[in-house]
Amino acid sequence: TAGLLVFALTGPVGAVTIDDNYMGAGYSGDVYGRIGIYDIDRMDVDFSGSTMEVKIFSDFFWFLNQQNTASSSSQNCSPHNNCGGSYGINWNLGDLFLSSNGWNPFGNAPYANDDHSNGEIWEYAVVLDSHDASTTSGNLAVYQIDQGRIVLSATTATRPGHEVLYDNSGLAWVNSGTWEFTFVNGNNYSETAPDDVYDYMTMSFDIAGTNLTSSGTGLHWAETCANDVIEGPGSSPVPIPPSALLLFPGVAVLIGNRIRIRKNDSHSRT
Repeated sequence: TAGLLVFALTGPVGAVTIDDNYMGAGYSGDVYGRIGIYDIDRMDVDFSGSTMEVKIFSDFFWFLNQQNTASSSSQNCSPHNNCGGSYGINWNLGDLFLSSNGWNPFGNAPYANDDHSNGEIWEYAVVLDSHDASTTSGNLAVYQIDQGRIVLSATTATRPGHEVLYDNSGLAWVNSGTWEFTFVNGNNYSETAPDDVYDYMTMSFDIAGTNLTSSGTGLHWAETCANDVIEGPGSSPVPIPPSALLLFPGVAVLIGNRIRIRKNDSHSRT
């Protein structure tokens, strides 16, 4: 009885925040290079019916968009006064990788030896229709993964061997959705520290036709250079509400009475 009660009180919730506590193999720190550009702060995951929404918080989105549209020369983004094309970002947006059976990285936090060769095996990829951030919104599609089509960060990248793209050429998608940027504070630039307020990318898509659920989803995202990588579980236990705690004394009494009845029965048979 007690076991059933605990199970009922610790089921999955729909909304979860994954903080970037993941390092990944290939580099001795969390973020390589300019922290103000490449740092990923967190990932918010929410389920509503068959819709999954993922928000990734990083100023990388703003800087890449400004570089590839050359539209920010009038903005104040000291020390780079002419932001368009001046950041030297030679990398692009990655695709989102999903697991339908939880998150099982290699090793222990901060998972400094985990990569594609030994970590979670991803079952689905969310592929963007544009990876160079020259637009601020677009479409995406969800694919069931053929492991041979996963594109890894290159040996020439900062953190090689991590899933960054999925080759969807000629494949039929399982479902679809949209993505968009929200620019909050992207023009406050620092070489060595991230902003207190991050820009973010929102991906929203239908998971009908997949095995993805709010109770067992793992997530992975990185820039194609993998200067920073974020991974984590997309679900967490429901906290026990205070009103439910009132049930425990009653449950304890019932369990105690049941034990006493069994003992009395055993004595009466001897």
